Amino acid sequence: MGKNIASFGLLPNNYSFSDVENQTRDVLAEKSIKVLEEDLNAISLLNQNQRHAFEVISKRVYENKNGEFFVDGPSGTRKSFLYRALLADIRSKGYIALATATSGIAASILPRGRTAHSRFKIPTDTSEGRACKISKQSSLANMIKECKLIIWDEAPMCMRSAIETLNDFLRDLMYSDKIFGGKVIVLGGDFRQTLQVVRKGSQSETIATSLINSPIWLALEKLELTQNMRARFDPSFTDFLLRVGDGTDQAEDDSLIQLPSSILVSNGSQNASLHDLIDMVYPHIQH
Repeated sequence: MGKNIASFGLLPNNYSFSDVENQTRDVLAEKSIKVLEEDLNAISLLNQNQRHAFEVISKRVYENKNGEFFVDGPSGTRKSFLYRALLADIRSKGYIALATATSGIAASILPRGRTAHSRFKIPTDTSEGRACKISKQSSLANMIKECKLIIWDEAPMCMRSAIETLNDFLRDLMYSDKIFGGKVIVLGGDFRQTLQVVRKGSQSETIATSLINSPIWLALEKLELTQNMRARFDPSFTDFLLRVGDGTDQAEDDSLIQLPSSILVSNGSQNASLHDLIDMVYPHIQH
């Protein structure tokens, strides 16, 4: 009586039950993710803006400091390329990095990516409350507690309440008053693209539910990606997209834009227009 298993010398001196408890199913699943060589090689291929963002974010991770970032970049600036490099670097060192996105399509681009609502059990129906449905004693909670980095792509597409719900959960989980519980979290996206959808909502209601109107927005460190890698050989089209997104392009009213003649197909006969369209989109096809 009054003895424990350690008293009988059956276990190594350096054995710790806490080590076993920490290696839960979810922790092991994340730590077993295979890091692709091409993602590790991506680190050396980052452009100047991407390199700056990579170094700032990874420095916070490895110094065990909190960091809250928003990676702002138009479509084509290869935000996902930056995310994959970050995930590969951190995971290759044996740490946990969680890849999430607002939409399933965006999540599928990231290695072991999942929607943020699925990963963090965020209710999609706000009538069910605003708490992540994760027990603090669960395997999932233990894994989230251990993770070094959280990436949430296409953040402008979701309601601010979802991001605020994650913030509340992490602060409670980590017993911290710091934003996102002191975790390093990277939100990213482009406010020029599709925003969150408010059913039958007015313009003012849509704006009110946007991340940019959340108190969290002011706390985020903004990192900008400006070099469009996808359309770098067509700068005029890149500039046109930015003008449309920024609302500075010539328009007859707030709901209409004037398309450049260079991207229009003449409206002749039906057959002629179809052939012209094919020639423009697929110039190398012989028909």
